Amino acid sequence: MRIILREYLGMLRESGEFDALLPDLLREMQFVPLSAPQQGVRQAGVDLAAVGNDADGRRSLWLFVLKRGDLGRKDWDTLPQSIHPSLNEIQDVYLRNNVAPEHKDLPVRIVVATTGDFKQEIQQNLVGYADRIKRDGLDLETWNGDRVAELMEQYLLTENVLPGSARCQLRRALALVGEPEYDLQ
Repeated sequence: MRIILREYLGMLRESGEFDALLPDLLREMQFVPLSAPQQGVRQAGVDLAAVGNDADGRRSLWLFVLKRGDLGRKDWDTLPQSIHPSLNEIQDVYLRNNVAPEHKDLPVRIVVATTGDFKQEIQQNLVGYADRIKRDGLDLETWNGDRVAELMEQYLLTENVLPGSARCQLRRALALVGEPEYDLQ
């Protein structure tokens, strides 16, 4: 299933598709999205902000930078929409001006998420940046297509995506699938 999800992610555009999927995924992960991605509006490097628990159960402010496809050196610092300028703008603008008072004291986790992979040529840049911002109390994570597919499989692909009557039929079909006299149709 994860392979199919990964293929699906590879077909998504960043704008209007990947950025529409992620808030739904975060809600299922018990995060509360604070902002939605928008076009034509200055976002100070953050495509999506949310509040949710980290792996240790600490309530944290999550700031997402969303990209599409495989990311390499040219995606790090070449264009205004590159990763590095977005990360710098988060520190220089977003964290200073856009964080609500009730979230000011939360730990900050910045996530660069992509539908593809982080190429080897960008790994040192990401590690170096993560080390540098750690001194400011910030954490940097990367979610590649495999990680997003894993989270989708874990949180989105549950029986709850079906209406109540279909859930009952699904459970019944799964329970009886090994019975030779059961009509699978």
